[in-house]
Amino acid sequence: MNTRTFNLTLDTTSLPSDWNVTLSDSALGPVFPTQSDSTTLIVRLDPSANLGSNGQVDLIVTRSDDANESTTVTLQLSVAPLYLPSLDIGAVGDRGLVTIEPNQTVDLDVPVMNSGNVDDTFILQVDETTDLTDFWTNWNNNQSNNSGNSSGNNSGNNSSGNGSNGTSMPGPGKDVPQGWEVRWLDPVAVNMTAGESRNHTLRITVPPNAIPEYRGIALFAGSLGGNFSIQTVIVIEVSVISDVVVQLIHDANRTYLPGVTEQVSFNVTNNGNDETALIYQTTTDTYCSATIAGQSVGGDLQPLESETISLNITPSSYSHWNDSCTISIFAEESSTGVVHESAYTIVLGVDWGWEITPPSNTTFDAGETATIQVGVRNIGSEQDEVRFEMVGPGSISATGPPTWVTVGRGLSDVVSFQVQVPSDTNLIGSHNLTLTATGLHGGEQEVVTIPITIGARSELDLIAPQGGNVLVAAGDSSNFSVMATNGGTSALSFVLDWSGLPSSLSFDPTPPTTTVEVGQSHSIPITVVAGSSSSATSHQVTLYAKLVNSSEIIAQTSFTIEVGHSPSVRILASGDILPVGENTISSMDFVILNDGNEEDQFALALSPSTDGFEVTISPLLITLAASEQQIVTVSMRRTTATGEVNFSLVATSSNDAAVTDSYSFRASEVNLGVIAALTSTDSTASVGQTIQ
Repeated sequence: MNTRTFNLTLDTTSLPSDWNVTLSDSALGPVFPTQSDSTTLIVRLDPSANLGSNGQVDLIVTRSDDANESTTVTLQLSVAPLYLPSLDIGAVGDRGLVTIEPNQTVDLDVPVMNSGNVDDTFILQVDETTDLTDFWTNWNNNQSNNSGNSSGNNSGNNSSGNGSNGTSMPGPGKDVPQGWEVRWLDPVAVNMTAGESRNHTLRITVPPNAIPEYRGIALFAGSLGGNFSIQTVIVIEVSVISDVVVQLIHDANRTYLPGVTEQVSFNVTNNGNDETALIYQTTTDTYCSATIAGQSVGGDLQPLESETISLNITPSSYSHWNDSCTISIFAEESSTGVVHESAYTIVLGVDWGWEITPPSNTTFDAGETATIQVGVRNIGSEQDEVRFEMVGPGSISATGPPTWVTVGRGLSDVVSFQVQVPSDTNLIGSHNLTLTATGLHGGEQEVVTIPITIGARSELDLIAPQGGNVLVAAGDSSNFSVMATNGGTSALSFVLDWSGLPSSLSFDPTPPTTTVEVGQSHSIPITVVAGSSSSATSHQVTLYAKLVNSSEIIAQTSFTIEVGHSPSVRILASGDILPVGENTISSMDFVILNDGNEEDQFALALSPSTDGFEVTISPLLITLAASEQQIVTVSMRRTTATGEVNFSLVATSSNDAAVTDSYSFRASEVNLGVIAALTSTDSTASVGQTIQ
């Protein structure tokens, strides 16, 4: 049997341009008789074809060996209703990738299109999806993922869709992340004509505590007319928020002073939305320096977590009150290199203060005025002035600078004070002076005690004998007393010494050591002895009280010792017979000696009566100094007297008539015819000497 082949052609002249029909084969065969063969027509319809764009296509089969033998098969083509919503996310964000910060709300305009060929109404809904594989594949291929994934079919009778409306789409906000808001502001696209596009707003709110991540949001558009829905995915990138807040941990009592380091603490909070670790650095301006205390690398901080850092802040030593200094704190995120800068400004305060250095124990004697020196140092932070007030116990007085003393900060000075201890003070031993230093600007006071020692006051009052005069006779003694009163502050033991006492006078016995208690008086008996040769005169004598241990003179008194007049006279002669005749004058020499202690005048006379004699005494009145002697001549001649007559030559003191001396002699008669030859030699002898 002969086989045949057939040529296949299409006649599309009656077919609208929305259609594209092609043959898969241009010929069939060989075909055996009574056998058949088949071919495939490929029919394509433009997606934008309108409903009613119908037509026909003729399939012409012609024998290859006989062109006149052919047959035609007509295929009627009609456009079925197409219910096809679509969402164009290529215009949303970066091809469907939308970056949103935590605590931010973004309204996205999403083109909603009726890609079907009939008027339709679309329901818009959202859901969360975790399957982002297709999205990232398309996004990385730089494609717009705006077609969505449809379910069901688009046949005209829509009898094989995947369910009725409401069963094929999630409910509003289903499985939206906790705390998020993802919703269509207008979830219904009403009566959209075929090919129409409208923008519908999708509102997305990211909560404040959202962490950096990628969240998939499935957008659904469902056709009410065709019971058909599509899904497309957008991705929300929660951006990294780098927000670090550095806050001072407040210390209201802190005062910044030049050169003094203060440790200041700061609270650092990660207000971002991602874990971070910070590296800290500081810089300052002119008037201070700051360093991180401890490690400069912080720990891992989760969002809203905090840590504390401390800075050692030291104002410059040359800074002053009210100067300011700004410290910049840099917190660099170790993972991103983002640097957060915070500034903290300090204002220098002021501190007023003084340091007083008292001297060591100083010893004063009663009646002494001495200078003590006190060290003063300005330990405040600024130059200041200070005044001083020093007071002492009892009547002790102290004077210092009369005005304010200026001392620079950190500097020292020495201040002198004159301390006077009265001579009559009753204080003794250890005492304290109180020094108060008052600052001018701060008004602060520094009170210190200065130890002093007041030595015992040796005060003795010697009171001379009453009237200040002691009378003693030559060759005699006299008793008197001196009163000693202790007006000092300690018992006194002393001995008496003296001056002005001549050798003719003496204290016998020597006054003993005397002890007088405080406030007591003691009478000291003294005996003065005058030698027999003591001149009658007054002697100014000074008694000294000398301490037993040191011989220091602690008191003295003066008085007069008057040696009284002790008149005395002696008459001396070489014999006791004076021959006296009538014819011649006989003479006899007598030595008159002033045995008293002062000059005296003596009157000479003969006793008894010299009647019957002619008598001459030469001189009749003599003045002799103490111990002085003079010769007195008695001349006699008888006139009427006869026989031997006894006479006495009497010398009487003119100062005291009771003081006399006499020398007896006999006036013998001279016998006539007897020649008496007297050979005499004048010799002079002092009292007590012998004349041969």
